[in-house]
Amino acid sequence: MKDGMIELGTPEGMEIGFTNDLFEGWLWKKGRYIWISMIISKRPNAGNVERLFRNIQKGGFGIKVPTPLGTMVHILQKVGFKQTLEMITLPRRSQYELEVWIKKPPSRMKK
Repeated sequence: MKDGMIELGTPEGMEIGFTNDLFEGWLWKKGRYIWISMIISKRPNAGNVERLFRNIQKGGFGIKVPTPLGTMVHILQKVGFKQTLEMITLPRRSQYELEVWIKKPPSRMKK
């Protein structure tokens, strides 16, 4: 999967279960991580967000969620994300610290 936006219903989105019938929003892939930029579950409390996280991890990616609000914080805590602060550089070279919750990519199995 190439870096960039992952839109609903695209082949990249379908690969991880990011579909129009379950979500609104968009994701971003950058390196070994998929950023949950903004998503809304169309069926709250059905487990679709947790399933999306599992699918992303099964694909070998880590997950980053910047500045989550409300229910998302509880979901992230429940499924083992760690709260961190990251320095973000903006186009004009200004930097600021951003709250980012992280679940690292799965470790590769040794043969």
